[in-house]
Amino acid sequence: MSAVVGPRGGCRYDEGGPGVKPRTLVVREVGYEIGGRRILADVNCEFRPRELTAVMGPSGAGKTTLLNTLAGRAPGTMSGRVTVDGHLLSAAKMRLLLSYMPQDDVLYLQLSVRQMLYYSAMMRCPQDWEYAAKIGRADHIMRTLGMSHVADNLVSDVSGGQRKRASAAVEFLSGRPLLFMDEPTSGLDAATAKALVDSLSVAAHDEARTVISTIHQPSWALLAKFDVVVLLAPRKGDLGGTVVFEGPPHKIPAYFKEGGAEVPLGTNPADHVMYALADQGGAKWGQFWQQKRQQKQPKEVVDDDDDVESPAEYPISYWEQYRVLLARTVHIWFADPQQGPLIYKLLIAINVIIVGLLINMPFNLSKANATLYYIVSQFTMGLTPLVIIMPEERAVVLREYRNGVFSAPLYWLARFSLAILNAVLVATFTTFFTYPLIGMPIVASKMARWWCFEALYMSCLMMLGLTVGILTSSAIAGMKAIPALLLPWLVTAGVFPPLHMIRPSVFWLRYPNLLTWSVKLALTIGFTGNGDKALHTLRDVLKFHIGDADSCFWALGICFGVLFATGLLATYRVLNRPDASAGQRPKPATALPPSRPLPPPPNDEKKKMMMKGIAAAATTTTEKNPLLQSVIQKYYDLEVPEKPADRSVPIELRSVTYRHRSTPEKITLDNISARFGAGSVSILMGPSGAGKTTMLNLLAGRLEGGQVVAASGLMVPCLTGSVLVDDRPAVLEAFKKLGTLTPQDDILNDVLTVRQTLLYTAELRSPREWTYNRKLGRVADILDNLGLSEKADTVVGTPLKIGISGGQKKRLSIGMDLLAELPVMLVDEPTTGLDAAAALEVVDCLVTLASDQHRTIICTVHQPPWSTVLKFDQLVLLAQGRLVFDGNPSVLPGFLSNGGAPVPPNENPADHVMDVLLTEGISKWALDTSSSSSSSSSSSSSRKKIDDSTTTFDPPPEYEEATYAISELAQYCVLVRRFAYIFLVDEDQFPEVLIPGCVSVLVNGLSFQNFGVNDYIAGAVLYNMIAHGMIVSNGIVLNVPSERALIIREYSNGTYSIKSYWTARCTVSALTAVFLGVPMLAIWYPIVGLSGKITSVFLVWLGSTLNAVIFTLIASVVGLVQKTPLASGQVFTPVGDAMTIFAGLLIIKRFIKPYAYPLYYGMPISYAFEVACTGALEHKGDDGHDVLAYYDLHPENRPLDYVILTIMILFWFTLGYAVSLNKLSAGN
Repeated sequence: MSAVVGPRGGCRYDEGGPGVKPRTLVVREVGYEIGGRRILADVNCEFRPRELTAVMGPSGAGKTTLLNTLAGRAPGTMSGRVTVDGHLLSAAKMRLLLSYMPQDDVLYLQLSVRQMLYYSAMMRCPQDWEYAAKIGRADHIMRTLGMSHVADNLVSDVSGGQRKRASAAVEFLSGRPLLFMDEPTSGLDAATAKALVDSLSVAAHDEARTVISTIHQPSWALLAKFDVVVLLAPRKGDLGGTVVFEGPPHKIPAYFKEGGAEVPLGTNPADHVMYALADQGGAKWGQFWQQKRQQKQPKEVVDDDDDVESPAEYPISYWEQYRVLLARTVHIWFADPQQGPLIYKLLIAINVIIVGLLINMPFNLSKANATLYYIVSQFTMGLTPLVIIMPEERAVVLREYRNGVFSAPLYWLARFSLAILNAVLVATFTTFFTYPLIGMPIVASKMARWWCFEALYMSCLMMLGLTVGILTSSAIAGMKAIPALLLPWLVTAGVFPPLHMIRPSVFWLRYPNLLTWSVKLALTIGFTGNGDKALHTLRDVLKFHIGDADSCFWALGICFGVLFATGLLATYRVLNRPDASAGQRPKPATALPPSRPLPPPPNDEKKKMMMKGIAAAATTTTEKNPLLQSVIQKYYDLEVPEKPADRSVPIELRSVTYRHRSTPEKITLDNISARFGAGSVSILMGPSGAGKTTMLNLLAGRLEGGQVVAASGLMVPCLTGSVLVDDRPAVLEAFKKLGTLTPQDDILNDVLTVRQTLLYTAELRSPREWTYNRKLGRVADILDNLGLSEKADTVVGTPLKIGISGGQKKRLSIGMDLLAELPVMLVDEPTTGLDAAAALEVVDCLVTLASDQHRTIICTVHQPPWSTVLKFDQLVLLAQGRLVFDGNPSVLPGFLSNGGAPVPPNENPADHVMDVLLTEGISKWALDTSSSSSSSSSSSSSRKKIDDSTTTFDPPPEYEEATYAISELAQYCVLVRRFAYIFLVDEDQFPEVLIPGCVSVLVNGLSFQNFGVNDYIAGAVLYNMIAHGMIVSNGIVLNVPSERALIIREYSNGTYSIKSYWTARCTVSALTAVFLGVPMLAIWYPIVGLSGKITSVFLVWLGSTLNAVIFTLIASVVGLVQKTPLASGQVFTPVGDAMTIFAGLLIIKRFIKPYAYPLYYGMPISYAFEVACTGALEHKGDDGHDVLAYYDLHPENRPLDYVILTIMILFWFTLGYAVSLNKLSAGN
């Protein structure tokens, strides 16, 4: 059956049709609290089918919270009731009626835009639609939203606005009667925003859906496209946000006029509403609305059951869900170079190493230990990618599951099927490559048993990895869980130590142990039939009962079943769990100076004004009175700000043309000439793809140079033309000495609170002569100016851990760069995600900076209110990389009128010009800038006059040496404190290091309790070192790539040097290794009963710590080289496995092949193990010396070991610094 196409391209879902019936959503007396804080209170409104409803309000009004509450996804406490057609619905039923586009763009980055939408269409469109109809629906939405030209680009490669449209497109595909959209127009230009709202209108009117969309900064023309507007406003104190208006947009002006806030002539009513609510507060307007609200609706009949008519569970059958999910999962696995392709490469490399170690090795204990290592390497290789992938894709999976796209069991089955597929591939490869080359019997029956064992073992491992990845909160937590699983299983596998020597206290661990059954199968298959020596190793050394080896298949089968059921239950539990709340954190002790606390905050407005008056008076009267200034500072604790020096500089582009390396045929900037006056604040505008962000990156010196092949086939430079700073040729790479670039994406640390983020930045960016009090005052000013004071002690949060909103993150990102005392600020979309009042506050703050602190500020902005545009001194309008307008914004309406496109009444000229450029094309409007920027008649007479002749930048920026606000030593100290604090407070770091570490060594100690001094006692030392090194380094190898974007941002903006960053990162990593070694040693060492001499204990701790420190350095280098946590974790896994085999214990030195010596001597654990093991056993008499002699370990070698380990530390530290210098400087 094909889709029924509506008159505007929509697909109708009328009653009795292929979809579901329309739904009415009624909200009565709804309130919401979380963490003791009220967010919503007394919310009453109604959302009807065939109506497009806009939810508006100032930041903090509770718009997103309202959507989450209606959807049943908010983790806090809800009061009141929400009914659908008079029924109270459970969250499970609600998700079958709902499509919800979240504020964050959670998408599969590994797919192209087209592939992502096609897969979504397969799962979201009704099953009785033909394939062509589903694909046609996806193509139509792409065309409507203007995405056809990027359809074949990876989602990870498209811009933020394009990603936002792709996210919206996904939900348009669904036929659910309720459609919630959280800020779908954020970051879009006016024309694209209108196209998206038109699509929402189609969904409401043609498809009979109930559509609710939160929206920021709409033009009046855009808001008029909505049928109903619900205004929310926050109320001071703990009253929570409430409804202050509900009705059609055209009634808003009359309503606010009656309330005493008439909309001025020519002002966008949508913007004026935000100003009125911000100025007069939500309490007044909430009461006014209650008085005016007419009780027209009939008495609501509420049915307590949730047996509301709904679609037959899902749009498509269970079989179709499974088929599409499996196809997409397999597609991503093989298409993403960081998943399947990388894993298979590493698998081949590890098997080559195994073959090299085992080929022609006699069938003795060392070969049995090497086989154990082979099984262990498969364990880590099977788990590592999955414990990283599953947490990273959880946000996307949750979005789809909560929108009723698929059921939890089907998602698990698709993932399970991919695991089985990989297990079969691995089993086939090892059976026909590894098995014969390591000397195992070439017998068909044995090879068949080997294949079955490998397939069953790898299936169990991958299900275990899936389950751990599903249950852990993050990839870091999952990686640290691997050693906690591996070490207990390793010591109870029955090989080292052998089965008969396993202690009774841990003997039970061998039963739920995949290594137990797998190792026994591998050894019995491979060793039997290879002579008496092999049988001696199995029967007499390892005490294996060869006759019952086939029972291991049954044991692995039971494990298979248990893991399948556990994974299924875990999937259902996690997907149905509400989001966590990041909440608030108390102010840290360091937020106040230790010697003299700040004065208590004023408790009323009068006192606040008085304090401001004192500060203003102090500023005025002390400019020429240093004595009075010192008295005021001493007795009032007020630091009088110094009058800033005039360091502003003009920036000019002359005939600049730029081509991207990736698309040389496309000219991104085409002969651009423009001048940004010293101390001015300028705005860059233009449709998507106009070149705005490219221009900012050009000014910041962050574009690739070199040459490319143009469309003509000739080699041309990427960049031509010139950029002048203070009328001198600029060295673009040195921009960080001159200014900052605030990126479009909110690159922040999600663990820190708002206040802590700014305070650490202030310590790094404020001038070194500023006192701590002054830095605190500066942070407080920025919190106040950006409207973040109430959220100061709330953590930033993530899509899975609710913290501050998207708009608040944007303001915080701007606030970080406001702390830099540099003359130039480049800000990419500073008002995206903000309401009109908040956007105006941000722009006012930037304008004040430009005038009071003599900064040159250039911003890109999407959909700005006209009142905001008029705040700027200069408007530069781009389209398709060409200059369209350059002048004072007030001249734009006249410019358009002269060109035959006058601005209609009550229309935002900024929106109108976007429509004109899209409808009439660029050729008519592009300016001729071949001579200079001043040749533009539109700008020469209207630009704000700024006397550039008096401005100086001494010394010129191109000759100035790189300097920082504070010394590199001070940078190092601040970064160490920040890294250490994050490590301690992040629930995915410190707890995930301490708990697995202590559990691992406890099992290790119990496994060797009262063991005596024999050849196996050295295993207690080695296993502790493995646990210590792996747990610490597994977290770091994921932390480094995860924090890369923030480090690049801060470094590129001149916050600190790479030397300071790398030294601080290595210091905190080393301290983690140092301090973690203490409790780990205190747990296992006394249990085992090794030498109690202080020197022995110290040497064991020292050897383990030195090894862990070096492995943290190696992990950091791997994290720098690899771009993603997934790739870093997978590449580092073989390094961790090498600790097991190249320590000289499982395979003693004399059995290591000569060609493997570089690996043996290159491993720090071989030297650290000698330090620790000789320290533990040298005082254990002749038995201890015999053990040391067996492993070729000598106490007299320790000085040499120290030297080699020190050289290794210096080598990896230096290499890491060189890599970080190369990678971070290049911005990748």
